[in-house]
Amino acid sequence: MLQQLFLINSYVNDRVTWTSDEELYGVSERWTYPYDRGDCEDMVLLKRRLLAEAGWPLSALLITTVRDQNNDTTLHAVLTVRTDRGELILDNQTPEILF
Repeated sequence: MLQQLFLINSYVNDRVTWTSDEELYGVSERWTYPYDRGDCEDMVLLKRRLLAEAGWPLSALLITTVRDQNNDTTLHAVLTVRTDRGELILDNQTPEILF
């Protein structure tokens, strides 16, 4: 199942180009499923949907907001996946699964 997390994380990170909601929709914030462009929470929504379709329980797929590592005032969304081995983080800023 860890391989499935890597595949879906890589798929979304490679497929979706980060683009701000302001640039895409003319608003500061809009949560939606991305096609080829979107911001961090859009990518989280797509990863969550793909994992749910692959059989992961929604209760194990948590949308988490954190402070952006490059800007202390900016929030950043990641997907936290609860497993029997602990919580794993899927982030659009890295191809790695973070423990």
